[in-house]
Amino acid sequence: MRGLRKVGLAVLLLVPVSFAQAHSTVPNGYQVRAHTALHEGVEHVTLTFPDPAQTVHVAHIDPGAPVAVEAVSAHDGIPHRNTDHELPSDMCRRVSCIAGINGDFHDLSSDQPLGGVITGGRMLRSPRAGYDQVTLDRGGRLHAGQLGWSGSLVASDGTTIPLGGVNVDRGADAAVLYTPAWGGSTPAGAEGELVLRAAGPIGTLGTTSVEIVATRSGSGGIPTDGAVLSATGSAGAALRGLAGRIGTGVTRTAQLRLETAVDAMQSLGAHPVLLRDGRRVFPDTPDGFTRFRNPRTLLGWNPSGEIVMVTVDGRNDEAEGMSLAQAADLLVGLGATDAVNFDGGGGTTFVVAGEVKNLPSDDRNPGPPAYPDGHVVAPGHVERMAPNALVIVPKASASVPPPTTTTTAPGGSGPGSGSTGGSGTDSPEPVLTGRPVPSIGDISPSDPDLEFTVGGGGSGRLVLPSPDADDRDQKGRRKGRGKGKGDGSSPEGFVDADGNWIPDPFSFPDGTGPGYSALPSGPEEEAGPLLGLGFTLAVTVATGMIIVVGGAISHVRRARRTRPALWL
Repeated sequence: MRGLRKVGLAVLLLVPVSFAQAHSTVPNGYQVRAHTALHEGVEHVTLTFPDPAQTVHVAHIDPGAPVAVEAVSAHDGIPHRNTDHELPSDMCRRVSCIAGINGDFHDLSSDQPLGGVITGGRMLRSPRAGYDQVTLDRGGRLHAGQLGWSGSLVASDGTTIPLGGVNVDRGADAAVLYTPAWGGSTPAGAEGELVLRAAGPIGTLGTTSVEIVATRSGSGGIPTDGAVLSATGSAGAALRGLAGRIGTGVTRTAQLRLETAVDAMQSLGAHPVLLRDGRRVFPDTPDGFTRFRNPRTLLGWNPSGEIVMVTVDGRNDEAEGMSLAQAADLLVGLGATDAVNFDGGGGTTFVVAGEVKNLPSDDRNPGPPAYPDGHVVAPGHVERMAPNALVIVPKASASVPPPTTTTTAPGGSGPGSGSTGGSGTDSPEPVLTGRPVPSIGDISPSDPDLEFTVGGGGSGRLVLPSPDADDRDQKGRRKGRGKGKGDGSSPEGFVDADGNWIPDPFSFPDGTGPGYSALPSGPEEEAGPLLGLGFTLAVTVATGMIIVVGGAISHVRRARRTRPALWL
């Protein structure tokens, strides 16, 4: 009985500790391979699922953790070719990140990111009409969906030149602002340009006082300490007219105005929005991008302020990858109510302190020959460069403690397996509760990740998705994937002029029009994590009763025992 008391007391004491120190919820059916405390309020959890095999990496951020989520652009600029991209591990290392994931898709013809980029409240690239963004506002709230924005240059006499974009391809009859993030010079074909300088960084959201230091009729260089407003057509004529009035009623001082629908501090393009208010919401189109199992890069959050950065490995014997529906279910199981999808496939990358922890699916160098050293993560797994990334960094006042790791399930060596930190008691495993995840046993044909292309320079016409050549080459080399069949429907589409397969139809609806479907949640998802909490509380109460009853029995037995004289 005395042994039973000790066991009961130990259980009673451990239950509150697990609630106080553990953070992540783990979807039902998943096993925790490793759990690492990366920073105060930030942990890295590696999850596995047995059938079909899955390997999932999660960076979990507690509400109020002394960290910040930041968008990082490759080399702090907007890439125009593959060599302008940067390894996610290098982006993470460059900003001393705690953890991070790769970000937006890119246009295969220009290698530019498809969406906008805002970092630190400064617009490096304006959002694209009809394309979703994930945006962190100044109050620390995350938003998913299209990000409205506006921009203009207001001259001293009130003349207003509206902006058609920031660091994007210039279209007809449009004025585009080009900053040093674009590169050394504006695109050819300009019909009027104003060279601007400001005391601070140009592109900061709000109103910035600028000085018009030069005018020209064609394209030219971008000053490192300024920007260029470049235009064609009617917008070019308006710029030339304004330039002609400088000194005769118009001063060189002007106001550059940039505004977003929410007070954005960080923003990256994403596609599609997966969850909104706890329900699956995305175009349920019968194409490979939506239905096939692929590696995925995901971001989820909930109203309490929890954030999860997630990667799902795929295309190897230990990881099948997921469809978008399966990815949405996983995020629900992790406690997310809102979520977006980032670039996946060979680009899926999970980084901790500059080290890749997942196993990217590229088995050879898919890009230019001059990759930086260290892009080979493991034999047959090569890290792909990306146009941008989303990272977790310490706040300025926060110190960075060394990470501690607990291996909680058998795991092999190599990225993502974790290491045992001492006895494993410094970092308790996450609470094994949470929303049940519907079955992920439906089999879809294996297929490369399908990336997006944009048709026509400056046209903004979206042509998507199409597999890149490197992923198509890998399709024939993969083994042990797609062991079953899909839902019986074959993806429908057509082939464009370049030979790329494109689903038909495909659009970026705003969530209210035709083609945007809300997929019903399973009844088991409505229970929420309260089931796990209720179960744990029941265990606690039962343990307390065992202790009380055990104590009473022990007291009675002692009372009946003959006591030596020294006890009197």
